[in-house]
Amino acid sequence: MGVAGSGGDYELDMLYSGTVHFTCPLGLVTLPPDYTFTPADRGSHVFNIVVITCGTFVINASDDQGVTGQLHFTRECPPAPYLEVGPEITICRNATNLRAYVFPSAGATTYTWSLTNGTIATGQGTPNITFNVDDMSAPSVLFNVNVMSNGYLIKRYGWSQRIWPLPTATINSVSRMTLCPNTPVTLDVALTGAPPFNLRWSDGFTQTIYGRRVSRTMTFPTSTSVSIAQITDAKCASGTASNTVLIDIGGPPVIAQQPQSTSIRAGDSATLNVSGTGLSYYWYQGEVGDTTNRVANGMSSFTTPPLRETTKYWVRALTNCGFVDSDQAIVTMMPGKHRGAAH
Repeated sequence: MGVAGSGGDYELDMLYSGTVHFTCPLGLVTLPPDYTFTPADRGSHVFNIVVITCGTFVINASDDQGVTGQLHFTRECPPAPYLEVGPEITICRNATNLRAYVFPSAGATTYTWSLTNGTIATGQGTPNITFNVDDMSAPSVLFNVNVMSNGYLIKRYGWSQRIWPLPTATINSVSRMTLCPNTPVTLDVALTGAPPFNLRWSDGFTQTIYGRRVSRTMTFPTSTSVSIAQITDAKCASGTASNTVLIDIGGPPVIAQQPQSTSIRAGDSATLNVSGTGLSYYWYQGEVGDTTNRVANGMSSFTTPPLRETTKYWVRALTNCGFVDSDQAIVTMMPGKHRGAAH
């Protein structure tokens, strides 16, 4: 029996008869079944051998008459699989319509893809697919590709790609604050993700931050809300908007109803009232603006002690954003006998 390879000069045994059996020590190839030669084969037959992986192989051939032979060959390793993810270099938790591919293989007829934590959108059966990320909490997407040639496995790829969490921004503040108009307030922000970060605030202001904390001092002429509307980092082109802080703008107090002057009998008391937007009220005896004689504080209503002569009062209304003084309220004595006088 002779063996004829491409470019070989072996002399064929045209009348050879016998059953040939093949073995491979590595066991990484799919070998043809035993074959029985007859003179009709004229010493030659074509066998198909499928190699599952790359490397150097030795295939042993023997027949039932003790004749042996060997076939040595090397299959070059293909380039490693290449993963391309859209316009980015990574997979983020909100990723959709991303692309992965392997290099085409000679003789391949189909490419069977399977993904863990991802869903194939298009391209099953080809070297190129588009896919979406399924599990937003998973650490990675697992890829497996079986490259087939007419039903035979000729290559197998497997790899994983990390899923990066979306960047976040958190404003460390109470959810609602009351400020005076144009009073500076500093908001501290904590960032998570892969620096550098790009922030766009709700008022359109943008920042590029290379650390994980940032502060911004702002003023507000009117009531509004503030948040970080958009955040990106070095890995992901979109992130989670921050919490929202409501800003209530207060103003100076307004006295809606002034304390009214009144008349009483000598020895009686008078009750004076004020209403408005003040958070607190301070009552004084004397001329408006004279704060040397405070007689009461905190209440919008004030009752004088028993009076026997005309007395002047006024009130100061306060908020965090200023104060306003009331008009003068004068308590006068009614003509006639004083309360408690003898008849």
